[in-house]
Amino acid sequence: MFTKCQELLHMFGLPYIIAPMEAEAPCAFMELANYVDGTMTDDADVFLFGARSVYKNIFDDRKYVETYFMKWHWHCQCY
Repeated sequence: MFTKCQELLHMFGLPYIIAPMEAEAPCAFMELANYVDGTMTDDADVFLFGARSVYKNIFDDRKYVETYFMKWHWHCQCY
């Protein structure tokens, strides 16, 4: 399945990377750095690393994609 996805991305000229281990941290970093618009994953761990836009169930047979968007509300009372 993943090889077919990689071939499809290559045919459309879309870049991709293969993470050497768990991909949540690199995916969140790329989103925070504005290299990507979001992360496709079946895990929610990516939020712990700072991801803001997560798309789940991309590869699920039900063909129903869940989207989650996190907004940052940073408030600091510095005296």
